[in-house]
Amino acid sequence: MHGIRSEWVRKEITMAKTLGKKFIPVVQNVAKSEIPEPLKGKEYIPYNIDDPTETIMKIALQLRELKRNDIGFAKNC
Repeated sequence: MHGIRSEWVRKEITMAKTLGKKFIPVVQNVAKSEIPEPLKGKEYIPYNIDDPTETIMKIALQLRELKRNDIGFAKNC
């Protein structure tokens, strides 16, 4: 929960966007008003601490979709 407020996380998000890298934000228990500026208006996967398997499945589905829509991404998956 505190990570979203950290300067390091903000730098990572900004750097990924600047370099055109794809990333899947996973956010735990954060109000929409606390979402960092680089992620506002973007989709993210909510992390459910009571059911981490649910979150992992959502990440896997997102990766599968990225692989399907982006030639060359995750070739070894």
